[in-house]
Amino acid sequence: MIRTFTLLAVLTAGVAHAQIVELHEGETIAPLGQVPIEKRDAVRELTALGSTDVGYVYDDFQLGGVSVWTSNGRYCLYTEQRYWVLTEHQACVVLGLTKVMPPRAYHFPSGLIDAGAIAILAALAFVLARRRRAGL
Repeated sequence: MIRTFTLLAVLTAGVAHAQIVELHEGETIAPLGQVPIEKRDAVRELTALGSTDVGYVYDDFQLGGVSVWTSNGRYCLYTEQRYWVLTEHQACVVLGLTKVMPPRAYHFPSGLIDAGAIAILAALAFVLARRRRAGL
């Protein structure tokens, strides 16, 4: 009972500013986990979203379907194309964790890693070609 009140207190702390947001083109939601069973009814009632999935939503710039840059990351409760923004503290309380981290894909987009690998290989090929021409 006390846990439910604590959960409601934490989630309602920013309720005046909170709202359900439609997922826009260029946004991605990475799943982080599900709300524990004992907290689900309180979360559903508060958000009116009906979801118990916690995720991390962020702007995702893609070239050719490959993510190359991410920004504006935030925690959320989500369902298909809608989400409710949470603070990091709220995400911790809802998930029953002491700390949550953004997904690796937010900090290291696959396209950025691919571009770095291609740059390293191109530099290596350039150095090897110069050595061959120099006769080393």
